[in-house]
Amino acid sequence: MNLTSWDKIISNFTMVLLLLVSSYAHAGKPLLEGGRTVGVAVLASDGTAWSWGENSRGELGNNLATDSVIPVQALDIANIVDLSVGDFYSWTAAALADGTVWIWGNVLGRMTQYMPYQVSGFTDIVDVAAGPWPMAAVRSDGTLWEYALNSIYNDDEPRQIEGVTNAVAVAASLNNPYVLLNDGTVWTWEEVSVFDDSLGRSVMVDELTQIEGLVDIVQIDGGYNHALALRADGTLWAWGDNDYGQLGDGTFEDSVSARQVLELTGVYDISAGNRQSAAVLSDGTVWTWGRWKDYLKDYASTPEQVLGFTTAVQVSTGDELGGLVMDSDGDVLQYDGSTVSAIPDSDDIGLLNVGPVMESQIPSACRPTYFMNGKLRLPCVSLGGENILDVELSLQPNSGLQFSVDSVITNPVATQSMRDCTVNYANGDADISCLVAIDVTLGLDSLLNVILTVVPDSNLLLDVTHLTSY
Repeated sequence: MNLTSWDKIISNFTMVLLLLVSSYAHAGKPLLEGGRTVGVAVLASDGTAWSWGENSRGELGNNLATDSVIPVQALDIANIVDLSVGDFYSWTAAALADGTVWIWGNVLGRMTQYMPYQVSGFTDIVDVAAGPWPMAAVRSDGTLWEYALNSIYNDDEPRQIEGVTNAVAVAASLNNPYVLLNDGTVWTWEEVSVFDDSLGRSVMVDELTQIEGLVDIVQIDGGYNHALALRADGTLWAWGDNDYGQLGDGTFEDSVSARQVLELTGVYDISAGNRQSAAVLSDGTVWTWGRWKDYLKDYASTPEQVLGFTTAVQVSTGDELGGLVMDSDGDVLQYDGSTVSAIPDSDDIGLLNVGPVMESQIPSACRPTYFMNGKLRLPCVSLGGENILDVELSLQPNSGLQFSVDSVITNPVATQSMRDCTVNYANGDADISCLVAIDVTLGLDSLLNVILTVVPDSNLLLDVTHLTSY
């Protein structure tokens, strides 16, 4: 689907655009991350982080050094919008709604922080990745940044990676950091020495290398020594070390280019851990491969279903065997081989629940809302008939928001849910409330509420409400 001009839109659809300004408030999105020796969950209600596991190096962020099987709150932070837990060193990085970045634990293996510590120099950050070296981050303007430590006494200021202005998300493995661009490609980078003839000496420059075989990517994740990428068509791709079958391609051969994970379609959420991988499918099932059942034997080079899950919405793997799962009720569970168990809550009197999980976060047969080529796409919007609409929004430099709507004839669909969007049907209207920060790719620090209506003369009315930032 190509972005079209307003003249073409009007001639094809006779559409009317209404742009209104209003305010909007909503709960955050619950997050779940498994690390080397800890699990971390972010509550939707207030964006606070709750962790359990080892704590000798401040991994739980509660200013103590005592392990805990019961989740404890990381001190002095809230309103977390993105979270990453390291698979190599046990530390956590969190981006807050105010754009600041906070870290705690065994940071990069060089600094111990027993409670969250703000990294100076980071502003307007929307995505973070807690790698072994360095930490990576994306600003709301699409620029790419990294952070490292020279020594335990001297921490660096964040450094911008030159040449990237359209970053969407970052991930990190032991060998490389990765960045997803808004054209659907994935790149890695390193600082290299290049001789400058004009200066007569060597200078350090950023060298970016594209990962071969990856197009139309909407989500990435880095493990200990491999990485995963989810395509917009719901297929999953992997590259890196494969000694335990963590690439899921049916072999144990390493690969520098991306290979498709076998037998998985309709993938909704992904996680790369320590020599293992996992995915949630649109039917709510959980699949995993690599070293997830036994340290010494029984490795899986193709995906295997983890029995006991039918309503999963998120999955995360770490260093230990198995992984963590959040279901559609917001309950947090863990699996270890064929064993599924619940995580106790902070008072050890119930189950850890991080909801509310909105209907829009529950996997559906359609790909979730995603960013591609600078556009926000809302696939598979049904108005209750045979027409499935693919809505695309893009910010143009001189003419503001532009819209393109494609209509695809398919079997009638009663309802559809989309990731990060809530779709409500009433009186023939599809009211799509998109709870996503779109400033990275659209240049807007705001949310959008899209209303599609079929009017009596069979023309499509596109009503877009421009909402304030959260």
